Amino acid sequence: MFPFLAMGLATVLVGVAVTQLAMFATTVYLHRFLAHGGIELRPEVRAASRIVIWVTTAMKPRQWAQVHRYHHAAEDTTDDPHSPRNFGGGRPGAWHVFWRNGPLYTHSTRDPRLAEKYRDLVADRWDHWFFDRGELGVVVGVSVACATMAVLGHWIVGGWLGVVVGVAAGLLASGLHASYYLLAGGAINGFGHASTVARRVGGYAMNMPVIAWFTVGEGWHRNHHGAENSPRFGWGRQVDLGWIAIRGLCHLRLARLTTRGEAGLRRLQGLYAGHALTTPEHLAKS
Repeated sequence: MFPFLAMGLATVLVGVAVTQLAMFATTVYLHRFLAHGGIELRPEVRAASRIVIWVTTAMKPRQWAQVHRYHHAAEDTTDDPHSPRNFGGGRPGAWHVFWRNGPLYTHSTRDPRLAEKYRDLVADRWDHWFFDRGELGVVVGVSVACATMAVLGHWIVGGWLGVVVGVAAGLLASGLHASYYLLAGGAINGFGHASTVARRVGGYAMNMPVIAWFTVGEGWHRNHHGAENSPRFGWGRQVDLGWIAIRGLCHLRLARLTTRGEAGLRRLQGLYAGHALTTPEHLAKS
């Protein structure tokens, strides 16, 4: 019985670990670098991030950035790709976006206006050869997960039974990762805009401290909409694991803040200094 319990625990750990890896690549590369230009990344970091996004999400980075930029440009209007206000607003609208985040994103990527509007986001040869082939990326990612878990199963359970259990565990871990990643995005896009009152800074966006822990800082959503170019989302005692990762990359000289990013940081600091977003202590409890 113990070997099977150990495999079950390993399945959960691998699923969560893969999701966290995908989220770090999403927040650092897709969001803070590609969509908003708050940081500059070394080519090797960009290449590694593209591979991670390819095998864990099958998304096309330029499309993600296009949809996100348009979300900011059309924030909580009828043109917003995933605003809860288009589905009743408040909690009802947030729940709709939470469950339908994937289809809403997919529908938005097919809008030809986005490619025309954001001409700096274009495909390169690597996209044509690999990264635009999302189905291939999923196959590679799931295959790696199954092979890894099969080796682990052979070691823990033993024999061909262990291999079969490991492959099944790899499939379960991949499903857990997909569910976690999709629902986390739905929570940010949905409940992150569930406020029923628009404020001067951040509009209908809300900060979600608990979600921020599970999404490497993405839950500080009102902060982000108040200073969208800032590479830092959490402020004060608000834990932002994405920002910690960026600081680490900067220390290793694998990343640097851009002029836009520095201006965004100053704006976020100014918003808190002027209490436009309330104090970090109050916000962390909200």
